[in-house]
Amino acid sequence: MIGLALEQLGRRREAVNGFRALIAADADVPDERTLDAAFGYVTAGRPASALRLLPRVHFGSGLSRTWTALDPRLDPVRNDPRFARWTTLAD
Repeated sequence: MIGLALEQLGRRREAVNGFRALIAADADVPDERTLDAAFGYVTAGRPASALRLLPRVHFGSGLSRTWTALDPRLDPVRNDPRFARWTTLAD
């Protein structure tokens, strides 16, 4: 995803705009892309945006909430109560 690449290059404003555009472009964004945008928001220092996206990800067909919750890219939000609530949602 271009947004993640831009973020890695230190171009955070462009990356955040890319994440916003991805999510706004289509209500039927694949869950993997929504999850990528959430990871990108965390990396870009926008944890609240990431935490708003996580509940939109529908798990199944290869995605697992349990494994995603353990992903180190989510370490910066791990102690947030919203993250704890998200991890207890049913798939």
